Amino acid sequence: MVTKTRAKDYKGERIQYKHTNEIDRFYAIPNSNSKWRIVPNGIIEKERIADLNIHSPNQPLDFRISVNVEHPRN
Repeated sequence: MVTKTRAKDYKGERIQYKHTNEIDRFYAIPNSNSKWRIVPNGIIEKERIADLNIHSPNQPLDFRISVNVEHPRN
């Protein structure tokens, strides 16, 4: 799609792509529905709110959508 949107006759928003590589480390908090994630500039508490599991019987994969809230911690 990036190449397609660069064509002179393309009408619409241009798409840009930047590949990033990040390694996160998660630590489970006992008796809690949250995890801590260590990032270069600090700690983030990741609290799971809900999951939506989607079963696709005619497809090779099922899907899960997870909703989380992230809180910065010092």
